[in-house]
Amino acid sequence: AEVRPFPNAKVAPATEAPEVPVQPVSSPPAEAPAKKKRSVRSFLLPVIGAALLGAGAWYGYDYWTTGRFMISTDDAYV
Repeated sequence: AEVRPFPNAKVAPATEAPEVPVQPVSSPPAEAPAKKKRSVRSFLLPVIGAALLGAGAWYGYDYWTTGRFMISTDDAYV
């Protein structure tokens, strides 16, 4: 197998960025927009989601540890 040296990389000539004219800052806006309050929905959805996830985890754990071994029947004789 023949090993050839890597060809010299071509370097682009250095260029300077064009100057952007600076405009004087005008007066700031009269009023800053009021911060939006978090809606009730944006608070409740994560809480409900976490509750559902926790309930599902509890049910899954209960089933995995004890529930899958329980047997029931409706027509058994005593």
